[in-house]
Amino acid sequence: MLSDYNLMKNLIEYEFYCSKRYRRYFTILFFTIQDRGNDELVDVVNELIKESDCCIQMGETFSFLFSETDKDEVLDLLCKYTYDKGLLRGYAYALIGYPEDGKSIQMLMTKIRTQILMSKTA
Repeated sequence: MLSDYNLMKNLIEYEFYCSKRYRRYFTILFFTIQDRGNDELVDVVNELIKESDCCIQMGETFSFLFSETDKDEVLDLLCKYTYDKGLLRGYAYALIGYPEDGKSIQMLMTKIRTQILMSKTA
């Protein structure tokens, strides 16, 4: 797990160019723990780390990169570790995907910044 926004940006840029070149897609999940005392949420983060291609922590928000995975697949995965286990609160999440949420790196990075802010205030 990494903890640097600039490194996250570089990884996303690399994934963007690979996805664009090879006509692939990717999804980024932002997961914010709002209830710090809930160990089950820490377990959710640990499971998502195992499932994702890359995880970067920025405060209480974790960003997970899923290569060649669409938003529906990531949402199903998140539900498997939260909703299906009865975890209905104490966290916030947001998803962005290429190409549906932006066809340029600038559009995606703007959406990412917005989603991080939204997940912290949800």
